[in-house]
Amino acid sequence: MGYYLAHQNDDFETAINQADALMYQIKKDKKAQRN
Repeated sequence: MGYYLAHQNDDFETAINQADALMYQIKKDKKAQRN
């Protein structure tokens, strides 16, 4: 059970990191368009 929960958590963190990277990319693209 502990292993399963820890594994779930890794997937969750990966998803959050991917979302952060996506948001960062979108913000960068918007800044590029403004210039």
